[in-house]
Amino acid sequence: MHYISSILTASLCLAATAVAAPQRTAEPDINGNPQAKLDLNARTQDMTAREHKWTMRSMRRTCNHHDTECEWFFYIDTDHHSRRPTECHFFVRGHRASRTDTQGHKCGHFTVSSGWSGQFGPGQGFTVLSVVDPVDNLIAWPGYTDKQLETCETISQREYAEDTVFWALKNFDQFSARRRTTQLFLANATGDSQSAYSWIDNTALVWSELRSILAEQQPRNIALNTHAELAFSGGLHAGERDAIEAALGNEWAELFVLEPMIAVEVVATMVDSRLEWYQKMMETAWAIIEEAFSNSIITPGQTTTLDLEWWMRERIQSLNYTTWFQPSVYILNEDDCSLCSNSTSHDQGMVRIFPGDKDHVIKYGDIIHTDFGVTAMGLNTDTQHLGYVLSPGEAVEDIPESVLEGMRKVNRLQDVTRGHMKVGLTGNEILKNIRAQMHKEGIEGKIYCHATGEFGHSAGTVIGMTNLQDEVPFLGDLPLLKNTYYSIELYAENYIPEKNMTVKFPMEEDVYWSEKTQTWEWVIAYHKVFRPILKFLIGLGIVRKFNSALNSLATNHWRISSSPPAKPWDWPNEIAVVTGGCGDIGVVLVRGLTDKGVKVAVLDIADPPPAIQSNPNAFYFKCDITSSQEVSETADVIRKTMGGEPSILVNNAGIARLNLLLDISETKLRQVIGVNLMALWFTAKEFLPAMIKADRGQIVTVASLASFIPLVTSIEYSATKAGVLAFHEGLTGEIKHVYKARGVKTSIIHPDFAATAMTQPFAGNVEKTQKMMTVEDVARPVLAQIFSGRGGQLVIPASKGFASTVRGWPNWMQEGLRDYLARGFLG
Repeated sequence: MHYISSILTASLCLAATAVAAPQRTAEPDINGNPQAKLDLNARTQDMTAREHKWTMRSMRRTCNHHDTECEWFFYIDTDHHSRRPTECHFFVRGHRASRTDTQGHKCGHFTVSSGWSGQFGPGQGFTVLSVVDPVDNLIAWPGYTDKQLETCETISQREYAEDTVFWALKNFDQFSARRRTTQLFLANATGDSQSAYSWIDNTALVWSELRSILAEQQPRNIALNTHAELAFSGGLHAGERDAIEAALGNEWAELFVLEPMIAVEVVATMVDSRLEWYQKMMETAWAIIEEAFSNSIITPGQTTTLDLEWWMRERIQSLNYTTWFQPSVYILNEDDCSLCSNSTSHDQGMVRIFPGDKDHVIKYGDIIHTDFGVTAMGLNTDTQHLGYVLSPGEAVEDIPESVLEGMRKVNRLQDVTRGHMKVGLTGNEILKNIRAQMHKEGIEGKIYCHATGEFGHSAGTVIGMTNLQDEVPFLGDLPLLKNTYYSIELYAENYIPEKNMTVKFPMEEDVYWSEKTQTWEWVIAYHKVFRPILKFLIGLGIVRKFNSALNSLATNHWRISSSPPAKPWDWPNEIAVVTGGCGDIGVVLVRGLTDKGVKVAVLDIADPPPAIQSNPNAFYFKCDITSSQEVSETADVIRKTMGGEPSILVNNAGIARLNLLLDISETKLRQVIGVNLMALWFTAKEFLPAMIKADRGQIVTVASLASFIPLVTSIEYSATKAGVLAFHEGLTGEIKHVYKARGVKTSIIHPDFAATAMTQPFAGNVEKTQKMMTVEDVARPVLAQIFSGRGGQLVIPASKGFASTVRGWPNWMQEGLRDYLARGFLG
């Protein structure tokens, strides 16, 4: 089980269950933008509850010539309050009445207010009308541009040939247009006319009724979505436009106009009530990335980038979400092209860094990158995070400083970008300002931000593209709107001397416009969760490094030197004893020691495997270490045949079985206690005296994480491993205070589950919750500890270091952890 540090993500709760998500309400007969949505209040958790439909119709606002008085009149229909619609009629008076905020007009059950939301200059915003029903928490928040109050808009599409804006207008129970679906929105409808009409028909009836309504209402203009450059305002298919023109005739076709910002604002505008659910979606995205970038999913040297992509795809769908693009995983520190301009992927200019075959194995020391989005409730998130693959024994504080510097640069660039996103400026103007500050601060990188929300790449201006860093034609000329969501997408470069290359650090986080602060805020509190957690981890790393240094000094008699005072280590002239040396981990330990020239006595009751037989520096001794007599006799043979006293003792032997307390036999129980615990006394009594006399030696004892947290179905194993820890601590104290042999070092090792022949019978239980380590993952840090010449305590992997603190937790926390692990192990 390998530890992957997600260096640019916070540690959030894993999304073990789907986030409950209500559907959107029906949206017929609403003029303006955005269409009414259900207030997704957190109190409304029951997704099976019936959702009431409501409409607003016959909308009319009439203002006098001096704009000192405006009269509002419309009807509110619901399917539950009464069979009769609620009439709403009120006046707004004062200077610029069409722009004046009002509060508290009572219309039956409803409270109505109006106001003006200026988006990007005088006369270029929209009138907001809020209708609140406190009984059922329904909120209508349609907005009307001045053009809309003078214009009618027609939207028409055929099944599977929908106008782009259709997806922002449709009801929650609509999955596509049907037959010919035609919608007409009227500004200032007169008489008893509705504000909006919709037809689903494949006959000429739709055209005759449409002509009749137009003749009655006599609009000044008719807006169609036929823009050549803007997808959200150009979704009317060419054939459908021809059909509309032919059916309505020249009389009405002459009134066709292009008003692209109507559709843009309909799609872009996000009501407040959607934000809470968007934040939940973003938390889920972060949690899935955190889980993907973890030791439970990635095995360095085995897991590939493609493996991880499909795991993320399957994980999100297992939660009843989906995604709007295939998750991507890249390795950023390779020599291949990354983030080149000749893009073919969903991202604006980003390509896979491995042209052609991109499935590459994830290795220790890699910087990995993911681009991941979550889709639910008609909303879409967009996130890019980075991870650094730590080697066994490494911790967060061991991440190279150059990598952390790259993180700091991209974090700074995110702040610079957000600070320059001024509502009303065009995307190109914002890009120019950002680039100027990047040059001033010496940051190399690129900016490619876009709107998100209703679509992954949603309606609104774009701020750069990876291949367009001076300006973006047309799309970059649109003004930045508020009341929407944006994805701050970019990268910063930093030179990594460990790789001898400059690496691009891509990041992407979503923001929303806050009316309260009048600025863009991070969707899930970037400055409260993400960066402070990063700084906390760095700070924690410093504290852990300091504590680690103190621990090392304390267990080595407060000596900084790694060599004992009596005599330096001379590995070719050292003799080591390794118990259980024929087992999976033992073989690797023996090989590592002999590679340094150490002569190793291998003690085991199993026959030596070929790796031991063929090793010239390995000497096999058949020995039952549960017998003090056999250990004593074998020790004498070792001294005679190997020409001296062993200076290194590695108590590696151990056995573990799945046994319930009521099922285990006395014979098996005595065997477990004998191998795991009693043998430690027998080997120490034989080899420790010579070490004390020479004031020089090492005793390494292999315990387990079960020393701290017992395993269900293996109480005897956990009890012995807890005893092993007590043995080590007591032995350390006696050597230090009784025998005064400060040159004799003691170390204890606490590994997590590793894939060995011994663990094979219960590997399936373990792998329900995590991947098992390889034997090399355990042996490598043990060997490093021996060759350091120092004593200490090692938890493998380092990410499980918290286990040593469990006994200091409150009892309820300890019990909760044990319950969680038991449920996971038992399935």
